[in-house]
Amino acid sequence: MENYELTDYFEIQFKGLKSLLLFSTGKVTEAINLIEDYLPEIKSINDPNFFIKLGELHNYLAVFYHKQKQLNEADKNFQITRRIWEKVNYKQKLGKIYNNIGDVALAKGDTKTALEYFQKALEISEQVNSKSSIIHSLLNHGEAYIKLGQFDLSEQYLTRALNRTLETENKHFLNSIINNLAIAKSRIHNFYYYFSFIKENVPELIEGKIEQVNPLIKTYFYFLFNIGDFDKIESLTTQYKDIFLEAKEYEFYYQMLGNLHLKREEFEKAVETIEQAFKYTQQTQSVYAQAINYIRFTECYIGSGDYEKALEMSQKAQILCEKNNFIYWQKVLKIRQIRVQLLDEKINLRKPIRELLEILGFVHTQKMFLLEIEIYEILTQIYANLKAEKRAGFYFRKYKEKLKKSVIDLPENEKEIYLKKNLFYLDDYLKLDTIKIVPRLDEDVENWQEEIYDILKLKEINRIKFFIDKKIQKLFSPFFSAIVLTDEINNKSKPFFSVNINEKKLYSARYLENMDKCIETNQILQRKIGYAHIVFVPLRIKAAKVGCLIIADKGELDFQKAEIEILKILHFHLTSILLRIKEFDTLNKKMELMTKLINITQKFFSILDIEKLEQEMVIFALDFVGASRGFLIKKDKFENYVFKVALDESKHILDKFTFISKGVLSEIQKNKQPIFLQNARNEIDFEEYLDFGAEFLSVYCAPIIVENEVHGFLYLDNFNAPKNRMEIKPEFMKLLLTQISVAIKNANQYEVLRKKNYEINALNSLKNDFINIVSHEFKTPLVSLKGNVNRLKKSKIAKTEMETIQKIDNSLERLNMIEEDIINFNKYKVVSKISKSPVDLKEFLESIAEEAKSISKDRHMFIKLELEKSLPSALLNWEAFRLMIFSLVLNSIRFTKDFGTIIIGARRSAFAKEEIDDKESLIFYVQDDGIGIPEHELENVFLKFYELTNIYSHSSGYTEFRSSGLGLGLSTAKLIVELHDGKIWINSKENEGTTVFVAIPIK
Repeated sequence: MENYELTDYFEIQFKGLKSLLLFSTGKVTEAINLIEDYLPEIKSINDPNFFIKLGELHNYLAVFYHKQKQLNEADKNFQITRRIWEKVNYKQKLGKIYNNIGDVALAKGDTKTALEYFQKALEISEQVNSKSSIIHSLLNHGEAYIKLGQFDLSEQYLTRALNRTLETENKHFLNSIINNLAIAKSRIHNFYYYFSFIKENVPELIEGKIEQVNPLIKTYFYFLFNIGDFDKIESLTTQYKDIFLEAKEYEFYYQMLGNLHLKREEFEKAVETIEQAFKYTQQTQSVYAQAINYIRFTECYIGSGDYEKALEMSQKAQILCEKNNFIYWQKVLKIRQIRVQLLDEKINLRKPIRELLEILGFVHTQKMFLLEIEIYEILTQIYANLKAEKRAGFYFRKYKEKLKKSVIDLPENEKEIYLKKNLFYLDDYLKLDTIKIVPRLDEDVENWQEEIYDILKLKEINRIKFFIDKKIQKLFSPFFSAIVLTDEINNKSKPFFSVNINEKKLYSARYLENMDKCIETNQILQRKIGYAHIVFVPLRIKAAKVGCLIIADKGELDFQKAEIEILKILHFHLTSILLRIKEFDTLNKKMELMTKLINITQKFFSILDIEKLEQEMVIFALDFVGASRGFLIKKDKFENYVFKVALDESKHILDKFTFISKGVLSEIQKNKQPIFLQNARNEIDFEEYLDFGAEFLSVYCAPIIVENEVHGFLYLDNFNAPKNRMEIKPEFMKLLLTQISVAIKNANQYEVLRKKNYEINALNSLKNDFINIVSHEFKTPLVSLKGNVNRLKKSKIAKTEMETIQKIDNSLERLNMIEEDIINFNKYKVVSKISKSPVDLKEFLESIAEEAKSISKDRHMFIKLELEKSLPSALLNWEAFRLMIFSLVLNSIRFTKDFGTIIIGARRSAFAKEEIDDKESLIFYVQDDGIGIPEHELENVFLKFYELTNIYSHSSGYTEFRSSGLGLGLSTAKLIVELHDGKIWINSKENEGTTVFVAIPIK
């Protein structure tokens, strides 16, 4: 076919078929390269049939990548196929591609995404009645639910897939369905449930005949492992070793050998062998197998007594199980972690009991009989260790019952092996000794004293709570706990400390009743409320009723006598800590109030608008004392009191504000002292001042005194919100009122200054406007006069008259110079940014030097140019920067005597002060040996309109010695330098000369 010229449609079909041929002969890489090389050559064709073929090509490519375990590339191409086929609504094959995408997701461990695509595949396959695709999606559901550990649900989908397969002639998926059904059945109900399935479908396997390795064969090995027939496992692995290795089932083979070593307590050999298995899981990128091997490592290290290593391995397994949602193996792992907890003397045994009972509910519902048996086994021994006879006996009976049920109908040989392995024939739970539980630590009172002392040294309440919780968890491992202080009980407010219990439950009638009773009687009370065993512990020393400690389990065990004895000691220590905390709390509240005052003071002083300041001070006062309403009452211009500010607790403006006590205001106005009524109804002295009825009302009112005058009155209350208890600390309120007074005084002074400043700015603006108008209006007459003078100079006029005309011309030149200075200054004053471009410094400065020579030749000045080698180009605004440098040169000419020297130069910065933002800069300088500047004048030279020496000693003209203008040259220069992000400064000594420096950044 390659020798023929094919149409686009036939060519794409040909490439697809050829790639399949290469793939089927094992040339996977060549198949991939064929399609990858062809895809860029395909032209755009708007034909639905061509799109279908293009999708097929990407689907083939994805399958090839999947074969090579390149899952990301496979997923990418499957998704391309999906988009193409969805675009042309190719429903006949969409089910297939959804299944393929789900397969990749499952291989990557993303079971959630996998199930979503499998469900899509099932729905669309049923729509188009694609039998093969329906069976495939049902099978995929079954595999996914196996990974999730939902074996019962997996069995349901696989059974549906099996029934559908048996109804059709196509048996393509039959073996996969049987294999996965074997896996699902091996985990649920009992051993015979699985054994009967194997007996029906693969009877030769029970006889020990293995012809090939598949998932079903593996399940049989796990069956043998679980019943404890280790001899048969060893015999089969030895007999069929070549089959396992030829099938490249290295991971499974070494895992089985490792399991044998593990069960025979050959832990070092087990670790070595499982490590070999683990290497192969890494090569195949099987996350599922890696998680199982980490669990096997955990079991090895538990057996060898290396608990730290066991914990490390279990944590690695946990990461994989949680990430990939391997629910069954999460439960297996949790049981292994509980076995590690039993080896830690610091962990209270309530914790593993509670966790086991939580797992038990799940595994029982999911019919995971092996895990259920293991949990009964562990619970029996923990309760026996705690001498909880009834519970130990109860779970021992459950253990034996479940063992018996698990081997119903199983052949006698297998049944006996399993029952003997699991000590079924024991008659006393005390003889069941299959796990190790280390003795728990006895709490030493002296150690407690040291811990309490350490806690008392803490200053931060949250840290104290943390250590209290840590101690309670260590001693009792409660399901929930709380410390409730007396005030919190009375007000049903947020408890001092609580874990895993909400306030609704905490303040229910039964809990409140027991809390009150235990505090009043100063006795520890034990109660059972619902399933929970609860202990109420009084936190009381003599008459000091501090509160109540509550600890509870989740129904796993009555609190034992030893635990109650510990609580009797602990309650005294806790009470001591809480009394100390009260002191801390009071101190902390004062510090918080002071911090608030400091922060608000800074804010107050930053607000200079009096109305905004008054608003802010009422807002702060509301929060500061916890009031529900706040007012600022002031006199208006007619000397009537008005509500200048009126806010509620949400800081909304109040339109109506009734029930303000005029009597209280009257008293404040008269005495000029604050009044606070915690509950006005209980204040006999102020009863007459209340002009309305209220059950509970707190009122605070104080005068705001500014410069010995009443500025207004701050009025706060909790009207309509009696639960808002206003907290008034007189010393802090006094500080607040003082800060408000100072802030108002500052704002008033600022207002005066603001008005003065406005007047000054107005005058300055008027002056600037005047200058602008004058400078522009001068331009026209100056040009006209200059033209007329030039004509007169060309006419035949007497010498004396010509001298007069020359004087007029010089004056016009000076006026023109002044006008240009004003225009330039105003031009660069109003802009904030100017355009810049690279400038060749040598050419730039040479042009300025040439012009300087030209204008100063009559004065015989020596103009010298100094340029450092290899200077970079500078980013400058050519026009502005030239004006600035030339202005500096002109100043030097004017203030240097005839025959003087002027140097124009540029170099890189050499001194720290020359740098800009601590970086190298370009330095320009203009140096002369002129009259210099007196030291006391230096700080003023950049001010606009500032001129050196007596103005009357200045000469007129443009370049004459001591000639000058309005004093805008250096001011304009400074503006231009700043627009270049630079800086300018002057070094000068009177009668010796001046150097002006300009630094700009090197860009």
